Amino acid sequence: MTESPNQKILRGWVNHTINKDEFYIQKLEDLSTGISLTKLVERFISDPSYVSLTHRINIKSNFMKTHNVRKCWEILNEKFHYKPEFSPQDISSGNISNIQKLVESLIQKFFVKDDEQLKDWCHSHSQHFGAVNSFSPEFFKDGVIFMELASKASRVQPPKDLVPNVERIKFAKSSCNVPDFLDPEFFAHPQEYGITDIYVKLFVCCLLYTSPSPRDS
Repeated sequence: MTESPNQKILRGWVNHTINKDEFYIQKLEDLSTGISLTKLVERFISDPSYVSLTHRINIKSNFMKTHNVRKCWEILNEKFHYKPEFSPQDISSGNISNIQKLVESLIQKFFVKDDEQLKDWCHSHSQHFGAVNSFSPEFFKDGVIFMELASKASRVQPPKDLVPNVERIKFAKSSCNVPDFLDPEFFAHPQEYGITDIYVKLFVCCLLYTSPSPRDS
């Protein structure tokens, strides 16, 4: 089955966040074993005394997959008071739609965190964001807001008269070292590639974390 742009971005974010080869996933469905999913969630635990529950083993049993995902849910509840909208079985079954929605919700919870704070940062770094006050892909596809945010965050001036839109987004990506899984082509043509608000927020957060004055957590 061909990987969609959304799935490519989500898989890239998961691997980028885990940052450990032995837990990397080859496709989103690999999260159904619960192992890499737990390792992903553990990356957001700030408690230095926490002992990891994950180890790489070959999981074939559906019972063990569900058990592992349930343990992950327990970590989310205990450490973050967060309850996913899906049951462990919804994920361990390998349902790609459920897994995709779960990863999107984790991006919102642990990476984006607060939409209003993110908007405040955008207002202070972009002349054009104030007119839209939204993370709709349609408002970002011309690349102007991405370019303004990146230029202010990185203190790198874009070339004059930078066109077409994909070149503006490429400038934003390169000047702020945005990870490769966020392909500028996807954001220049959001309807064609199925890009929604959460993916725009993910890209913007990658620009934000390059800023000399990072947002407070």
